[in-house]
Amino acid sequence: MIAEARRHAPLRTATAALVVALIAGTLAMRPQLTAVGPLLSRIQDDLGESHARAGLLVTVPLLCMGLFALPAARVLRRVDARAAITGCLALIVASTLLRAVAPEFGTMVALTFLFGIAAGLMGAFLPVVAKERFAERPELGTGVFALGLNAGATLGAGLAVPLANATGSWRWSLGSMAAAGALAVPAWVRLSRRSLAGTLPVETVNRLPWRSPLAWAVTLVFAFQAVCFFALNAWLADVMVERGWADGSAGALVALLNLTPLLGVLIVSLAGGRLLGVGAYLAVSATGLLIGSVGIAAGAPSTWGWVVLSGLSLGALFALSMTLSVLAGEGPGQVAAVAGMQLGVGYVVAAVAPVALGLLRDTTGSFSAGLWLVAATAGLVVCAVAAALRLLPESAR
Repeated sequence: MIAEARRHAPLRTATAALVVALIAGTLAMRPQLTAVGPLLSRIQDDLGESHARAGLLVTVPLLCMGLFALPAARVLRRVDARAAITGCLALIVASTLLRAVAPEFGTMVALTFLFGIAAGLMGAFLPVVAKERFAERPELGTGVFALGLNAGATLGAGLAVPLANATGSWRWSLGSMAAAGALAVPAWVRLSRRSLAGTLPVETVNRLPWRSPLAWAVTLVFAFQAVCFFALNAWLADVMVERGWADGSAGALVALLNLTPLLGVLIVSLAGGRLLGVGAYLAVSATGLLIGSVGIAAGAPSTWGWVVLSGLSLGALFALSMTLSVLAGEGPGQVAAVAGMQLGVGYVVAAVAPVALGLLRDTTGSFSAGLWLVAATAGLVVCAVAAALRLLPESAR
């Protein structure tokens, strides 16, 4: 028994190092995205932009994250996953640092394109690593990087306004978080060396599964929950300011929207497949998002409670939707194809949300119509989850 434990010790150590490496790497992806929402009004005032144009700072990276997730499987034919993720992290840090000092809005948008390209490719590489290195517990593998993404999102949303207040500039706020993200690059390189050294073999497929009903159901689950998440992240702070809240309180609410998903991710990644099946968690999470988004749109009392419910549900849905892409593919190559389609279509659809809500606000003079549109999208999440569960093999539910 001692000899067997010694044989397995290096494997456990390598896996633990990979877990920490994934969290470190994914922490750098979201702060630069979610920090923009609480700072949009300051960026608008400083640069003289409309709600619709300012929404491009959220829409552009989402659009790129979608478009550039599509060719990710082909990229892995030429570059191993570890090197590809390292390159993406470096581009994320460089582009967001430069964006913070860009003198005009057009330059900011151009640099945001670079950030979106890197984030799109990296997001599609991560499920491949989960399939290969966490084959026996895919919900744990996807939960690990979902945890890092949501933690980074929380830091971005929660620190954006306090940093801007402390430094007197939204530029310093964005720049500080980009600089902190630079710490993730050496952490990823060092910690992933043992688990992902050399190449991560991926038998790529020639095309994305456009004709697969299961792949489409999985894609729509991700797409509709992403619409709800990014629409609320972009404009919830402005919504609450219009309802009479102070800037700090509105920013704290957005931070809560990004903090509570961490608990949702932890629940489904650590307990998923043990206490309940994946299907049960999906059904409960989709229903929770629908109830919470209706409460926010209606302006019902206990706004903090509706945001907590929505955040918990969004975190669980994000992790579970990534697990669905792993379950839908028989090997790393197929997982890369399903994940590319899922993220590609999902983020392109989600990219419309911030600008659409901005346009509705400019047209109607209120965010009310946009919030009810988010609630309707939460209803579509419930429908997409039902379709995915019906198409999944019995053993995967």
